[in-house]
Amino acid sequence: MKFHGRALLCVLTTAIAGAGCSGPAPATNPYAEDFRQAKEFATSDFERAVLEDGEITRAEYEEAMQRYVALRT
Repeated sequence: MKFHGRALLCVLTTAIAGAGCSGPAPATNPYAEDFRQAKEFATSDFERAVLEDGEITRAEYEEAMQRYVALRT
């Protein structure tokens, strides 16, 4: 897998893990800079679409993991 794909998975994992440990949502996204950088290095329409709104849904995360596994097999 390319570096950019691994970077997307890292951002996805960090965002999901952080969301589960936090209290009420802050007024600003603490991962905004991470999302900005990930969008800058995105290499596919899927990556850009996932990162566009600054949020990663469970469905987006699961699809990213399925794509990663498919590339590894």
